[in-house]
Amino acid sequence: MLDVINVVLVNIDWLGSILALMGAFLLATNSRFSAYGWIFFLLSNTAWIIFSIREDNAPLLLMNIGFTLTSLLGLYRCFVAPIVAKYIDARLERRLIEHDQY
Repeated sequence: MLDVINVVLVNIDWLGSILALMGAFLLATNSRFSAYGWIFFLLSNTAWIIFSIREDNAPLLLMNIGFTLTSLLGLYRCFVAPIVAKYIDARLERRLIEHDQY
């Protein structure tokens, strides 16, 4: 198991690149699977942050911290916001029904 972890850490830049390409491909397909591209981007950002810390590369670190924020925003908009919107719509609908009963 440690050998696998060591191989991943040695090649973390390649992993970050491949994950970013997968995320970009998924978003570009504009399909029902596109939202999962944000997960790949977040994993890629994590890989690049590890790489930039290991290589002491501050500009790359800063850029990927920014990309992490955009990835989190994308995840929120695709996965969390629709659930919150449905909850709010349901509450508003209940209030309207209750209001009409009086």
